[in-house]
Amino acid sequence: MAFNSYDELFSAIADYIMRPDAPIASFIALGQSDIAPRIKHYEQETKVTLTSADNMVTLPADFQEARRVVVDGALATPTSIYRTDFSAGCVYYFQRGKRYEFVPAKDVPREVELTYYARIPFITVTNQTNWLTDYNFGNAIFHASLVRAYRWMKDKDAEAMEKASLEEALAGIATDNSRAVNSGNQFEIDFGGPLF
Repeated sequence: MAFNSYDELFSAIADYIMRPDAPIASFIALGQSDIAPRIKHYEQETKVTLTSADNMVTLPADFQEARRVVVDGALATPTSIYRTDFSAGCVYYFQRGKRYEFVPAKDVPREVELTYYARIPFITVTNQTNWLTDYNFGNAIFHASLVRAYRWMKDKDAEAMEKASLEEALAGIATDNSRAVNSGNQFEIDFGGPLF
């Protein structure tokens, strides 16, 4: 069964647990919080262009994980905060709190193109859908919410079954992502110069 909106999920959860007094809205919110960090899907990909100040950029509020960082037209390389020696002409970055810091330092602002996985916007009474519900992955929210509901009801067996169902739903999302990003033309690997 596909769950295409918050109201559909709310109603189905109420039917499943048969507890009209239960805090279903809290179960849905907690369930979404539980699964959001575990999901990485092409529908989350977002691209922004930022300008550095003091060799740093502040990450977007919905930032979850970087996919690609390009600084002044060159692909940047992640590095350790402790690194002190750098290859000439290369740009490196590391995360410090909610910022990326670029090294070696430069006296002028840099243009940073950041492609990243954005956090999934939660569904609510006022925001009925998100890409999970639009692409028939609402079952992940449903099972995550039921895990929280059965934990609240202290039904360990039902909670365990819903955890297994949740893992199946998350695997379906991961499979869809893998199919999309790994299909089409063969990947080219660039080792930075001629191979022979």
